Amino acid sequence: MPICKSIVINDSTTVKVWHIQETESELMNSIFISERSHERLSMMKSEIHRKGFLAVRKLLNCFEYSDESLIYNNFGKPFLNDGKFISISHSFDYAAVVISDGSVGVDIEKLRPKISKLSSKFINSEAIFLNINFSTEIDRLTAIWTNKEALYKFYGKPGLSLKDNCIVLPFINSDSNGISWIVDGEQSIKCSSKRFKIDNYYLTVVCPYE
Repeated sequence: MPICKSIVINDSTTVKVWHIQETESELMNSIFISERSHERLSMMKSEIHRKGFLAVRKLLNCFEYSDESLIYNNFGKPFLNDGKFISISHSFDYAAVVISDGSVGVDIEKLRPKISKLSSKFINSEAIFLNINFSTEIDRLTAIWTNKEALYKFYGKPGLSLKDNCIVLPFINSDSNGISWIVDGEQSIKCSSKRFKIDNYYLTVVCPYE
């Protein structure tokens, strides 16, 4: 299955999305991965996670990078060895990779009822607009969750609280541009959020606000 979407976020930022329909063997046989990645893959018990891991490497190839181009800092945040910024995400049948000249974050998440039980862990001030322009509570919560996860990846600081340090301002609908904030002590960072609905998934990309 080829890329299902390639979206230009701005002049220096592009996100590509892969719809995972291949078997694990088909994915494995279509790419080269390093010994380090083989070791990581062997530690994954879930086939879904293994396929997501491999689909991310397929997307790297679509950007004309290889598995060996991907490096991680001490906190597990990924970077590319040419200095470009990257963020990755996968959920069930979809994987997403965004590459940019500056810090960036992406998250993709399948719509699932369990999000309602988790809402108290990440919803704060957003509770005041949860009834705006969305068909279901699951849609609303999943859209906010992906935005906050993308903020977390954008900032890259371990221990950042999705509930207390990541703020999502009201947005119009499922496919929209928005504003979100990272508030960490005396530091406040204004971000631009690009949100998309793909089948029964939400995808959010976070970039610096311009």
